[in-house]
Amino acid sequence: MTTKIKSDKPRSVFFVTVFFVDKELRDIEDKLHEELHKRKRCWGFLYDKKMAKKVVLNNLTDIYEIGYYNMACIEEVDEGIPAFSAGRVTWYDVIPVRSDEGYIEGYDVKEMACPKRFEGYCGWSLG
Repeated sequence: MTTKIKSDKPRSVFFVTVFFVDKELRDIEDKLHEELHKRKRCWGFLYDKKMAKKVVLNNLTDIYEIGYYNMACIEEVDEGIPAFSAGRVTWYDVIPVRSDEGYIEGYDVKEMACPKRFEGYCGWSLG
């Protein structure tokens, strides 16, 4: 059985994507200097922006994989194919908080401006 949802406006989907980016390269405008990021993973999506933010700020389901990723974004995309974020991206800096022994005990996650080398790009969640 198929259920149809009637809607005049497309719903927004909030994709959570994590990255590892060398911090000294974040604001270099020469995008050809090196790859934009060393690694990236779309962790998933939610229909609730507040919940997506909660995931990012609280490392729910260990999205930073014990320091494997140091940056995140929430990309708002209208449902449909193809769908683009058109600049509706919120960026986050992720800094591990370490114990005296060097173990990661948590993360200091703060909203940040879009890194210069990422400006003009969209579709982070889609590849």
